[in-house]
This record gives sequence, structure tokens and C-alpha cells, in this order.
Amino acid sequence: MAVTEIACMGIKPGLNVMDDTTKEGQILHKVEDQSKVWAFFDWESVEEHEKFAAV
Repeated sequence: MAVTEIACMGIKPGLNVMDDTTKEGQILHKVEDQSKVWAFFDWESVEEHEKFAAV
């Protein structure tokens, strides 16, 4: 069963999502608080989500 999650995720230290010249900045252009990002995640199953969360 497909699962859509709306979540606030933390950004790893050292990644700069606000700098669009970086790889991570190409994904997220403008965020108010660059240490946290709201996102939509589409999972094929709850198990797929659990595997991702375990990383």
C-alpha cells in the first residue's frame, strides 16, 4: 500500500541547502530555517519507510 508522509526533517551539519551552487541547494532553493525542511515523501510501503528511517 502506498504511503505519503508529510514531515519536518533535519538537515545534516555541513550541508547547505540555501546555496544553490551546491548539490543539496539544487534540490531546495529557499527555506526559512535551513536546519529544518518540510517535505512530502512517497513510499511504496511502510517497510520502505522503515528502511529509509534506519539509515
